[in-house]
Amino acid sequence: MKALLIKDFCLLKANKSYLLINLIMAIVISFASPGQGFAIGYLAYLGALYAMTSLTYDEYDNALPFIFCWPIKRDDYVKEKYLFCFASGFFALVVGFVISLLATTISGQGGLNDLLVGSSFFIAYMAILVALMLPLQLKFGSANIRVASVVILVAIGGFTYAGFMLFDKLNINIESLISSINQISLIAIALVILFAFLYFSYRMSLRIIKQKTF
Repeated sequence: MKALLIKDFCLLKANKSYLLINLIMAIVISFASPGQGFAIGYLAYLGALYAMTSLTYDEYDNALPFIFCWPIKRDDYVKEKYLFCFASGFFALVVGFVISLLATTISGQGGLNDLLVGSSFFIAYMAILVALMLPLQLKFGSANIRVASVVILVAIGGFTYAGFMLFDKLNINIESLISSINQISLIAIALVILFAFLYFSYRMSLRIIKQKTF
């Protein structure tokens, strides 16, 4: 797994010019609009997204069969991808937090609590993004990932809309239901759902990569 991590970080380093441009953009926008926490979400999203492009490099020029000639298991390959994506995304989020905190402190707009809440939200968003995209990338490859993503996002949107319509027909007020739940209990429920989704995503990715033949 260590060799895979070194490989992926070297690939990420090869894109340092693009990363630097995005970092400068995040700094400029953060200081132009302080207190918004723009850099946190922007850099966390890009960090996870750039990390997921390592799968595209692995697929390029039939490189995956060569990678699996190394003394690694397919389980380790999947674990490394999740670890690499979360490590890259979290590091980018910390950098974004520092930039946003500096912009907020210098301008006097916003506060630390707002940035912490925003960071928590973007950590969850990053986890959902990785959990959703990695199995799709492994299953459909870089060529068909866009079409598959659109189809799945439309399906999720449809199920969400149907859920809201069902609550409406049953005369259940979602806002009242959420506000009636204790805040700590609500956070605990959200964390359980998030970790369950991540575990399901990991098992799906593992199943997909084990079924691949080279």
